[in-house]
Amino acid sequence: MKPSPAFGTVARTAVIASFVVLAGALLMLYWFPEGKLLAGDERSHYQPLALTILAGGDWFDPLMLWPPLQGLLMAAVYALTGPSILAIQIVQLAMLVATGFVLRRIWFALTGDATAAAWAGVLLVVNPLTIGFATYLWPEILHLFLSLAMAWLLIVAVRGTEARARVASAAGAGALLGLCLLTKSLLTAFWPFLVLPLIMRGAWSERAGRRLRGARRRSHRHGSRHQRGRRHRLDAARGRTRRRTP
Repeated sequence: MKPSPAFGTVARTAVIASFVVLAGALLMLYWFPEGKLLAGDERSHYQPLALTILAGGDWFDPLMLWPPLQGLLMAAVYALTGPSILAIQIVQLAMLVATGFVLRRIWFALTGDATAAAWAGVLLVVNPLTIGFATYLWPEILHLFLSLAMAWLLIVAVRGTEARARVASAAGAGALLGLCLLTKSLLTAFWPFLVLPLIMRGAWSERAGRRLRGARRRSHRHGSRHQRGRRHRLDAARGRTRRRTP
């Protein structure tokens, strides 16, 4: 189910205007009075990789330290627009807006609160920090979009009613997980923990069931012994009472 509009026309206009003003202001700071020089791995890796791919070179990193997807995305944009950093920035700003809509859908699916879902998307998009990341050549925006899209497909796979749609959503989530790993390598060590519940689900359920059944048996045995002892004490007390009665 899609969330109903939580903001009126005036509020939506204010959100759009805020995003345009913030994005425009950060782009102005980037480009005027002259363009910012690329720094760090923008200069040492991402821009050279994109230009190398654009020229028909290899994108594979022999050290396996730099995933290629950001460079491939940049090269694809450069193939359409020429080697324009501004084009990359516009694409990443559009991707940030799409990420806000995905987060809105996720929040609504989890809470059913359309207003909270709308605010979650707005606070992600109309944020100088996330807009600032979209003006750099780093893969954070792409990784964020892919991660949230994967989370949305997982929700559809779990809560969907049609078997085909659930299978397709689960397969799509797996594909997006692969793309996430091709975007950033810093979080690679944490991704296997996402599949542990699926791998261990049967074993955990079986162990929990055995422990629960064992606890019930122990409780039943303890209760039976306690009840027998209580009956024995009552019978003994009645016997003493009868012997004392003249």
